[in-house]
Amino acid sequence: MYPKIHQLISLFYQTRYLEYNRTSKRWGGYLPK
Repeated sequence: MYPKIHQLISLFYQTRYLEYNRTSKRWGGYLPK
């Protein structure tokens, strides 16, 4: 229905996931879901 908005949301969650993955190494591999 809204490909552009869906793309923005998926990109946002992808960057957030990368941030959590990067900080998880500092926090003992803890990845909140």
